[in-house]
Amino acid sequence: MSRKERRTCRLMARGEIRKRLGLTDRETGALISSEGFPDPCDVLSLGRIWNTADVEAWIREHRPDKIRASS
Repeated sequence: MSRKERRTCRLMARGEIRKRLGLTDRETGALISSEGFPDPCDVLSLGRIWNTADVEAWIREHRPDKIRASS
Protein backbone atom coordinates (compact mmCIF):
# COMPACT_ATOMS: atom_id res chain seq x y z
CA MET A 1 0.00 0.00 0.00
CA SER A 2 1.49 3.35 -0.98
CA ARG A 3 1.57 6.41 1.25
CA LYS A 4 -1.17 8.04 -0.82
CA GLU A 5 -3.42 4.98 -0.39
CA ARG A 6 -2.85 4.96 3.38
CA ARG A 7 -3.90 8.59 3.65
CA THR A 8 -7.20 7.89 1.92
CA CYS A 9 -7.93 4.60 3.72
CA ARG A 10 -11.00 5.00 5.92
CA LEU A 11 -11.61 2.50 8.71
CA MET A 12 -14.21 1.98 11.41
CA ALA A 13 -14.03 0.10 14.69
CA ARG A 14 -17.00 -1.10 16.71
CA GLY A 15 -17.41 2.29 18.41
CA GLU A 16 -17.64 4.17 15.11
CA ILE A 17 -20.22 1.69 13.80
CA ARG A 18 -22.23 2.08 17.01
CA LYS A 19 -22.21 5.86 16.75
CA ARG A 20 -22.87 5.85 13.00
CA LEU A 21 -26.03 3.76 13.43
CA GLY A 22 -27.13 5.07 16.82
CA LEU A 23 -27.07 1.64 18.43
CA THR A 24 -26.35 0.41 21.93
CA ASP A 25 -23.18 -1.58 22.53
CA ARG A 26 -25.22 -4.79 22.77
CA GLU A 27 -27.05 -4.05 19.51
CA THR A 28 -23.74 -3.29 17.80
CA GLY A 29 -22.27 -6.58 18.96
CA ALA A 30 -25.24 -8.49 17.58
CA LEU A 31 -25.06 -6.59 14.28
CA ILE A 32 -21.35 -7.04 13.61
CA SER A 33 -21.65 -10.75 14.43
CA SER A 34 -24.67 -11.27 12.20
CA GLU A 35 -24.62 -13.05 8.88
CA GLY A 36 -24.44 -10.60 6.02
CA PHE A 37 -22.57 -7.85 7.86
CA PRO A 38 -19.22 -7.17 6.16
CA ASP A 39 -16.23 -9.11 7.39
CA PRO A 40 -13.65 -7.01 9.21
CA CYS A 41 -10.60 -6.13 7.14
CA ASP A 42 -8.27 -6.79 10.09
CA VAL A 43 -8.08 -7.50 13.79
CA LEU A 44 -5.93 -5.22 15.93
CA SER A 45 -5.27 -5.14 19.66
CA LEU A 46 -8.27 -2.78 19.98
CA GLY A 47 -10.47 -5.29 18.17
CA ARG A 48 -11.87 -5.78 14.69
CA ILE A 49 -11.79 -2.98 12.12
CA TRP A 50 -13.87 -2.56 8.98
CA ASN A 51 -13.37 -0.70 5.75
CA THR A 52 -15.74 2.28 5.96
CA ALA A 53 -16.81 1.81 2.34
CA ASP A 54 -17.93 -1.76 3.11
CA VAL A 55 -19.95 -0.63 6.13
CA GLU A 56 -21.53 2.27 4.23
CA ALA A 57 -22.49 -0.08 1.37
CA TRP A 58 -24.14 -2.41 3.91
CA ILE A 59 -26.01 0.55 5.42
CA ARG A 60 -27.29 1.63 1.97
CA GLU A 61 -28.62 -1.88 1.36
CA HIS A 62 -29.89 -2.86 4.81
CA ARG A 63 -30.54 0.40 6.71
CA PRO A 64 -31.57 3.00 4.11
CA ASP A 65 -33.07 5.13 6.90
CA LYS A 66 -29.48 5.78 8.07
CA ILE A 67 -28.05 6.98 4.74
CA ARG A 68 -26.23 10.29 5.00
CA ALA A 69 -26.46 12.88 2.24
CA SER A 70 -22.70 12.61 1.68
CA SER A 71 -22.65 8.78 1.53
